[in-house]
Parts: sequence; C-alpha cells; structure tokens
Amino acid sequence: MRSYVIAAIIHDHCNDRNLPTEDEVELRSLIEHDLFAMRSRLSFIPPIPLPPTDKGRPAAYLLNRLSNNVEKLTLVPEEEAAKLEGNGLQLPFLLNYSLAACIALAGMEEGMTLPSDSRTSSRELKDTYDLLVSNSSEREKLDAFLELGRNLTEEIKIRFPLLVSIPAARVDLLKPHGPPSIKLETGHHENVHAKKYALTDYLGGRFARRFKTDGETKSYKEAQETIKLAHRLLAIQSSYLASVANALPIQIGEIGSKLYSVAKDLNIAITKRTRKVSNLFRRFEMELSDSLPNNLISLLAQGDSPVIFYSDLPFEWALLDNWPVCLTRPVSRIPSGVMSAWHSLTLTLRSHHSINVNHPERVLVIDLISKHDRKVRPFSDMFREVSDTIGQKYTYITPRDAKELKEIVSSSSPEVVVLDTHGQYYGMLDELFIYFGDTQTKAIDIIGDAKIPPVWILSACDMAVVGVITASLPGRLLSRGAICVIATLQKIDAYAASIFVGRLLTDIYSPPKDASYETLSDAFFVSQLTTAFLYDPLLPLLKSAQPGSEEEKKIKSVILDYLYEFIGKPINPKSIGYQAAEVLYHRLEAHGLIERQTETVLMGQVTPETLLFTAFGVPSNVHLVKDVEMSSE
Repeated sequence: MRSYVIAAIIHDHCNDRNLPTEDEVELRSLIEHDLFAMRSRLSFIPPIPLPPTDKGRPAAYLLNRLSNNVEKLTLVPEEEAAKLEGNGLQLPFLLNYSLAACIALAGMEEGMTLPSDSRTSSRELKDTYDLLVSNSSEREKLDAFLELGRNLTEEIKIRFPLLVSIPAARVDLLKPHGPPSIKLETGHHENVHAKKYALTDYLGGRFARRFKTDGETKSYKEAQETIKLAHRLLAIQSSYLASVANALPIQIGEIGSKLYSVAKDLNIAITKRTRKVSNLFRRFEMELSDSLPNNLISLLAQGDSPVIFYSDLPFEWALLDNWPVCLTRPVSRIPSGVMSAWHSLTLTLRSHHSINVNHPERVLVIDLISKHDRKVRPFSDMFREVSDTIGQKYTYITPRDAKELKEIVSSSSPEVVVLDTHGQYYGMLDELFIYFGDTQTKAIDIIGDAKIPPVWILSACDMAVVGVITASLPGRLLSRGAICVIATLQKIDAYAASIFVGRLLTDIYSPPKDASYETLSDAFFVSQLTTAFLYDPLLPLLKSAQPGSEEEKKIKSVILDYLYEFIGKPINPKSIGYQAAEVLYHRLEAHGLIERQTETVLMGQVTPETLLFTAFGVPSNVHLVKDVEMSSE
C-alpha cells in the first residue's frame, strides 16, 4: 500500500527551486516503499481471524490494527464459527486489556508514572516492558502483556467507554407504499412473505427454506444476503467509530421488529394522555432489555463508564435491575438511520468544544411559541423569568420564519441553541414540522449552509420519534457538525420541558459550588437523575396547584428541601433512587402533602416525563470551562 502522504509532499515540493537535488531524489525513492509494511508491529499478538459480526468482529478489526497485523486478515471458517459461543464479548475484553497495557507502557516510555491507586507497581510495569523487548518467546510476551492489561483493569472491568451497535429489523419498509421521503426499489413489495421468512429464519439461525417458485427463492436468498451485507458494513462502521471515540465496540445480532410496535403504542398513549402511559413505558423498557443478550446486560450492569448506543432504538432506557441504563451512568446515542452518514458521524466523534460557563449570554433561546398559546406560553415566560432572576441572562430571539432564524444563528455563533416550539411528526409522510407561531415549517429548513452551533437542546414534541426513517432532526444536525443534540423522543409536557431544560442549563452555568461538572455528559446525567426521582413524582402536584396558593408554596419547599439534601454530595446511581424516594416521602409528610401525592399516584397522573429526553452524539466531547481555564488554553 503506497503512501499517498509522501506522494503529496513530493508533488508540493519537487517543483520548489530551492529544493536540493539529493532531497528530491530521496523523496521520490520513498514512493517505491510500502511504508505501512515498514511500521513496527506487536508481533507477539497473533493475527485475529475475523469471526461473525455478532461474535466480536469489530473488536477483531481493532485488535489487528493495534498489533499492525492487518496484512494477514482471515475469516473464521464456517465450521468453527458455528461452534463459537456467547455474543462476542471475549474479543472486546482482550481489546480492553490490550489498550490498557499499551497506554501504561507508552506512558512509561514518556516518563509518566502510574496513578497512586494503581494495583500495578512501576517495577512490575518495567519488568513487563523488559520482557516484551527481550528475546523471550512470543507466547511468553503475549501472556505477560495480557496479564498487565488484566491487572490494570481488575478493579473496574470497563475502563473504556462502550460503543454498542444494535441492528434492528425494519419490516415496515416492506409495505407496498413507503413514505415519499425514501426511494423504493422497483418490485420491492413482491414476494414479501419470502423476505419476512428470510428475516425470521436469520434470527433463528436458519438459512434455507423451500418455496414453490424461483422468484420466491431468489427473493429469500437476496434478503438474507442483504442482512449479512448490512451487518458486515455495521461491523466496519462500529470499529471505525469506536477507534475514534476510544471505545470498545460490541455488535449484537439482528433483533426483531416488535419494539417498533411497542413504541408506537406508547406514543399513541402519550398523545392521548391516557393512564396507560406508565405501564406502557415500563413494558417498553422491559422489551428493550429482553431484546439484548444476557451477557451484554451483565456487562452493562458493571462499572460506570459511558456508553454510546449506535442504534435508532432508545436502548438508553433498557432496564438493568429495574433501573434504565441512562440512570446508572452517562449514556448517549448515535442514530444509525439514513440521514446519519457515518463519515459525518466520524467528524462528530473527533470534534471537541469548550463551553465557557461564565457566559450564559452565549445560549441562544429561539422562542417560537405564540403569544396567544395559553397552554404553553406561561411556561416559556416562567422559564425566562426564573433564569433572569438567578442571573442566567440568555439571549432570546423570536424569528418570523426559517430564513430569519438561519441568518441569526449564523451571525451570532452561539455555543448552545435552545429551540422552544411545537413539533409534529407525520408518519405517512415521514416528515417533521415545527411551528413559527401558528405556521408550520419543515424542520430541516431551519438548518443553514453555514457552520452550525455545537450543542442543541430541542424542547419540542416529536424531535426524534422512534421508528422515523429520514425525519430525525438530531440525525440531521449531527450530520451537519453538531457534537451533541438533546432532544425529545415523543410528546413532551411543556411544564416538564421548561423544568428539565432550566435545570440542565443551571447545572451548566450555575452549578452548586461542590458539584461543578467537567463535561456536558456529566451535567445531563445528573439533570436526568434529578428529573426522574424528583420532578416526575411532583409534576402532577405542581401543575394542579393554583399559582401563589399555599399548596404551591409547600410543594416548592419540598423541592428546596430535597435539593438541599443532595447538593454537593456524591451521587451513587445504584442507590440514589431508593434514597430519593425516602427523602421525598419524609419531605412530603413534613409539609402535609403525602395524601395528595398518594392520590396522584392512584389516579395514574405520575408519568415518566424523563423518557422524553435523550442525548444524541457525544456530550462527553463538550467540555465545561471557566474564563481562567479558557485563557490558559
């Protein structure tokens, strides 16, 4: 493989009149060398044959890249692949050990010391290093290398973030008439039953079936080959994205389409505001969890490192011992749909941005709620009033249309954009609309051609509905360069949205003295916990209380007492739910509100509002800094 970098250098410099002839000859001679073959190799790590996609192939790609054994790639023979057990977690663990060992050894070469709490001594590290550069056998070197990595990761099993790729069947695309936003192949609706059999057989590990006609047989085989090809592409994407994000890639096999129908039932219940919401949400969480392999569930239940889901389904709400994943550690999601071109997502993962928390005026609030909207306008006004009162004076605009909005965003270059409006997704069209007052506009029309701000908070309904094909606004923003987009999955309660967004921005720009956050990921995680364990149970009381009434004052006192109990204290996601419930009960009892709260629970008014917000992209790449730190960069 020739070095195009060297070729470019030669092209740029060989015509330079000041370049000595001997240098030109030397540069040209480099073209004749295979520079990649000349790279150093970790020869004691053997080339890893590529297993099936859901048996660790993405991690195998990275292990071979780590050792530079990329010219000897082979596939695991089918007879051996059939014997492989588990769901591909062995290779990610080997990658985990290898990365930890490489980082420690490279640090030692640079004169860095191990952390004080490390279980491995500097002497042990030096002994391993000496062994690896000695004439010992390759087997001895590999054993010592992996033992070092294992020791370095023994206390916390997940030392690196996880990137979990989850392919899901979209059988809805087999319908005769798809949405106009996608182009369907001619004859795609023919032999639909054969294509569905191809999917169910693939899920069951069966790869052959007899049909009456050649057309059915051909459709069946083509459908299964399409699934296999898609999984191979996903494995390449997963390994590449994981390498950029310094994460461990895990890819599971195809899951069924049942989750989409469960999500549809939940969305309908939320839209109609029925009492079924809580039960349907719980069912959805359980279905998400049940669709994942048991060993992956066990892995996710360990440690507290961030997790990135590469999926169109909200697996951030999969249950782990009755707690959603996103309430146990920082979690984000990268949509894997049509509009999320993976080369663009690579740019997102590589990008970093620092938000200066001393400048809340760099938050641009796009207020598109009509002055005549009696249901939502009071909450938008309340958000501004409260923010101004505590000294967080954001920049507010009310553009007349999409063109004016794009011009203002482009000229002002904000660090954070908050979109406060109504949104509505039309499934038959696969199109998302937002409202400028009472006027509908396609959501994609608000994205200009200029560079867009790094962080977006979409406080509106239907911004990333489960099951959309091309109409996901977070996906569009990420593909245009946004680093993190915080958005709603379904319908959103205006009161809940104003409280959640206000809390998040307060945690960013005015955090408690003992609880400042380093990244947007940390701030979002804590805000989500607060919403889940405090505001969810109290929202029905707050919304039903008359403004200025004695009851409203009592509820606000409960909130202040609750927050005072947790401010500045370390949060343990594994136990905070029980602690929060106990604290909340005693505070409600002290203020004489326990009976009112019990009534709202029995009436089904307590709904999980937090299901409506998800962090898309890489919030851990958005750093929160102060003026002093900014000036030192």
